[in-house]
Amino acid sequence: MSGIRDGRGFFLKHTAMALYSNLPVYKATYDLLIEFYRREDTIPRKYRYSIVEEIKRHLCDLLSMVYQANASQDKKPFLRQAMRDIEEVKIRVRILSDLHVLGVKHFADLCVREESISKQLTAWHNSVR
Repeated sequence: MSGIRDGRGFFLKHTAMALYSNLPVYKATYDLLIEFYRREDTIPRKYRYSIVEEIKRHLCDLLSMVYQANASQDKKPFLRQAMRDIEEVKIRVRILSDLHVLGVKHFADLCVREESISKQLTAWHNSVR
């Protein structure tokens, strides 16, 4: 029998919930956030403390939404907010690209990462009843 015993010796049904930190969408978002911290020094100061700070804030909010969605029975509100956060990140990354702050290769890499996160969130949202 799988499960745990209660204080009276009865087996309780064991329901495994994935740790939020093991979810692929969490890992992808975390890696994207770390990428912005690593490359922060290469971005001009006038964009670093405005656009890049907003990107990092939205990515941190997204990580929080993934955690909350994973822990909640009603996941949809958290997933909807996470999807809004990744869209905010996409907009700001596009602005950095249009201002020629990001090179083409770096912009393309960020777009691939953002799209991966977006697709995972959408699939998770669609799978929730």
